[in-house]
Amino acid sequence: MPPMLVQPFAENAIRHGFMNMESKGNLSIIFERVEIDLLKCSVIDNGIGRDNARKAEQLPLIKDRQHSGTITESRIQLFNPSYLPAKYQLIYIDLFENDKPCGLKVELYLPMELGKG
Repeated sequence: MPPMLVQPFAENAIRHGFMNMESKGNLSIIFERVEIDLLKCSVIDNGIGRDNARKAEQLPLIKDRQHSGTITESRIQLFNPSYLPAKYQLIYIDLFENDKPCGLKVELYLPMELGKG
């Protein structure tokens, strides 16, 4: 697995998703094989949601690293050869409960090399 692909999403959940929460935040990182040669990593939080985090980012203390997700997304796209269908993918899924934001799920799809033997 290319280094430092999952870390920015976990950090963003903690730094942005859990800010201003009155309850305890929960972060899950799940790896699962979805095809013989494809791994899915899900980073799931029960934070305040992307819309609320964007509103809160207007505060000056939080602007220091707001682009880490964009930078990581660009890096992921560089792994995909332009002449093949994209195997490396990144999907953001906003989570809701009773029409209120209740977190974010980030799915990162990574091709796997099959070992010999």
